[in-house]
Amino acid sequence: MRDGSGTRRAALAIHTVADVAAAFLGLWIALYLPEADHALLDHGLPAVIHLAVGHGVAVRLRRF
Repeated sequence: MRDGSGTRRAALAIHTVADVAAAFLGLWIALYLPEADHALLDHGLPAVIHLAVGHGVAVRLRRF
């Protein structure tokens, strides 16, 4: 019988990578805010997409 521990590890890894990527993009936004007027749209949207996709994939893996 399969206990799913490998799937849980993969989900945790994907979740962690998505969080780290979103954190780096968030820091990038924070650094560009003072000098760029479109920083939120140019960099914030990819950060949110990385976070949402990563969490979505992790949730799907955890259900298996």
